[in-house]
Amino acid sequence: MFLFETEQVVYLLSSLESFRLKATTSDKKVWSSSTDEGYTVKTCFLLIDRIMNPRLRTFKASIWQKEVPPKVQSFLWLAVQNRLCTKDFLLCRNIIPVDQAFCIFCENEIETSNHLLLHYRQVWKLWMKFLDWWGISGCLLCCVDDLLHQWPNLVFKKFQRKAWSMLSCCVSWSIWLMRNKVIFNDGAATFEDSFSLILYCLSNWLKSTDKFFMAIGNTLIMGPEGIIDWSNTKSRL
Repeated sequence: MFLFETEQVVYLLSSLESFRLKATTSDKKVWSSSTDEGYTVKTCFLLIDRIMNPRLRTFKASIWQKEVPPKVQSFLWLAVQNRLCTKDFLLCRNIIPVDQAFCIFCENEIETSNHLLLHYRQVWKLWMKFLDWWGISGCLLCCVDDLLHQWPNLVFKKFQRKAWSMLSCCVSWSIWLMRNKVIFNDGAATFEDSFSLILYCLSNWLKSTDKFFMAIGNTLIMGPEGIIDWSNTKSRL
């Protein structure tokens, strides 16, 4: 046998050591990926999806949130799949020439999803400002899918985690809207106002989650205490 075959045999034998055959039990076919142990195409597809895309299991929940508008969910999913209509996407399809593919903000780098939503200096400062706002020390990851994979894990309590996860959606969506305003409406990039506008947006989304949520944008600008206090109140009820 080849070396890799020997390793597979050893792995198989070690896996079988934990099993004991029972003479009183009849043999039957079992599909462990289903709760009723019966095979279905759906459970097979989900199993393959988990194997082929292990990280998607974590951040799908941060994208497909019912409180987040559907158009924002679709936008984030395209960003994760690297299918946003950024300039590099258009360049690869020969829709625009290379001299038109630079970032609308810095004009020095090709506009990719990762550059636009993470790496551009003013965008990076905005993300870091929100980390500091919640009292978290850290750094940004290199790509959007890694960010969405890790971002929800920085906060733990249920309502706080939901708010924190929704915040990443707000920030990404606001950057995309600003980019489109500059390109299509000859608008100006207003990163100075983005922090407060994003918190107002987050406040409105949270109110759609819980109509009794009281913190408004002005309150959240001072810090996340409005979210934290509301989370602690809910946990005592």
